[in-house]
Amino acid sequence: DDGFAIGAFCGDECRGVAELIDGRYYLTVYGNDEDAITLKAVKAHTLELLDISETFQLTQEAYGSRVSPLRLSTDFPTVVTVTNITREYGEQNPELAYTIDGAALRGIPQLSCEADQQSAVGEYPIVIDKGSVENMNVTYVGGTLTVTKAPLTVYVDDYSRLEGEENPIFTILYDGFKNGETPDVLIEAPTVTTDAKTGSPMGEYDIIVSDGDAQNYEFIYVNGKLTVTEPPSYTITYVLDGEVYTTETLKYGATIVPPVISGLEDYTIWEDVPETMPAKDITIYGKAKEIIDSLTPNPSPRERGAVYDLSGRKMFNVQSSMFNGLKNGIYIQNGRKVAVK
Repeated sequence: DDGFAIGAFCGDECRGVAELIDGRYYLTVYGNDEDAITLKAVKAHTLELLDISETFQLTQEAYGSRVSPLRLSTDFPTVVTVTNITREYGEQNPELAYTIDGAALRGIPQLSCEADQQSAVGEYPIVIDKGSVENMNVTYVGGTLTVTKAPLTVYVDDYSRLEGEENPIFTILYDGFKNGETPDVLIEAPTVTTDAKTGSPMGEYDIIVSDGDAQNYEFIYVNGKLTVTEPPSYTITYVLDGEVYTTETLKYGATIVPPVISGLEDYTIWEDVPETMPAKDITIYGKAKEIIDSLTPNPSPRERGAVYDLSGRKMFNVQSSMFNGLKNGIYIQNGRKVAVK
């Protein structure tokens, strides 16, 4: 059944009959005292002579005859080869296995490998010995366990910000660490970059993860997206001496420049003015009356109705209905403030 033939070669007076019993080949030899018998084996299909021939001398101590046959036994050659295997770092070893070339084994060989889940990337020998094998003519060939890098996904989430803002801090995330490890085991931590700058226009920008290195991990990079959007607009209401002077709409983050009142350019009118537009509607209050009162001349009765600018320069004598001829600004008539818009 194994593709072998066994035979006995001797003089004319002896002969042999081969039997397979429990995986071992037995040859019953019939012959005369002092006959020499040689056992040989060949492959059944190719007739290739196998190198296991043995010669026995039939003596009084090892006597076989037609009445009392001598029973000899021999093993065919067997090669047991360990199967090479590969696994990722951090995984348990697969079941160690082997293949058999030749006669069936009587027993089980013993296989072992020193690599465990914590073993670093590399090659580790798989050792084989006879274990419980009873066969005598066995060659054992060891194998190799190869530990490869485990995949480690490195990624960043998507982010968004308003146009004109600084980029947020991008956090690098990991998925796939083995043995309870953390980024501390990396030889070189990955970096994250983007082409978006504070002044970059609206649009989408790649957040690129790259440049990491590790002994036991193969990096899989997943980039994110930074979306820069148009800032919303909010309203500033300017209230001067308790009355609404004007309103203005600005985008969030824009620089606030309060209106200039003609004649009061050198005075601080508006109080608590933010540098940039916040993300809400705001009201800015101003006081001009006290400044105007300190600059307004006291007109004589014959000059009543005259119009002055805030520097005290008389513009002309005119009735209130003629104020349309003046430029926008604050004027004084009869000791009262008049705003021309």
